[in-house]
Amino acid sequence: MNFNALNQIRVCTNIFVGIAAGIYGLRAFEGILWWILMSLVTSALIALRLGIMGFEQNGQSKFFPSFITAASTNMFGNIMTYMLFWIMFYNIVYVV
Repeated sequence: MNFNALNQIRVCTNIFVGIAAGIYGLRAFEGILWWILMSLVTSALIALRLGIMGFEQNGQSKFFPSFITAASTNMFGNIMTYMLFWIMFYNIVYVV
């Protein structure tokens, strides 16, 4: 259930990052770099939140098997969601 919540966070993040990329007018390589950067930022924010929640003595989270697994799970899995909103908003703003 916790990994499902993380996946929902990543899907919502990719939607908003795709909208921003389309509105900013990013093209090709710039858009991919933007997505990679925002995926890393999202992972860093998830890791920060897990760090605030605390860990057990052995370094494991109370809610996830390991810190790294929780911060990096499905990190690059939702690129198609990003691309859908990136292309759609780019076309709305700059083509139509």
